Amino acid sequence: MKKYIIIALSLLLLVPEGCKKYEDGPWISFRSAKNKLVGLWHVEEYKVGNIDSTEYFINKFNYKFSFRYGLGIHNRAFFLHFIEDSTQVEKSIEGTWEFINNNSEILLVIFKEDVVINGIGPFGTGKDSRWKINRFTNVDLWLESVYFNRIYNIKLKKDKDYELH
Repeated sequence: MKKYIIIALSLLLLVPEGCKKYEDGPWISFRSAKNKLVGLWHVEEYKVGNIDSTEYFINKFNYKFSFRYGLGIHNRAFFLHFIEDSTQVEKSIEGTWEFINNNSEILLVIFKEDVVINGIGPFGTGKDSRWKINRFTNVDLWLESVYFNRIYNIKLKKDKDYELH
């Protein structure tokens, strides 16, 4: 009997790791991916290869990412808010987002707009970027993308005090 209890406990400990969807967690989530994504996110870390480019990325662009659902023509709207270098005025460009590969990746499509940005790596006007989701909780979103043979990692943190209207 003791042998069966040990086997059962061992299986219970191993099962959550096998069911884990994202490399860096969480093991389980009771909120849908869509509900976790909707909101305003700011950049906490940005790496190109193994080089930490967070300070440069924030100082140059100060990007904030806004994910919305059920707005107008585009059901899954994506907005990239940034401060324009020359005028120091906040601007936004629009696109769409879509979960792909069983919610393990997110595709961001930035529309061509009047506002042209030459972003760092996969971010910029008219660029489509595919991001592997490494961690996805209510407040953390860690993404990884390969663009021109370079690995880009971005860690986003959800702004709790911001409500989307």
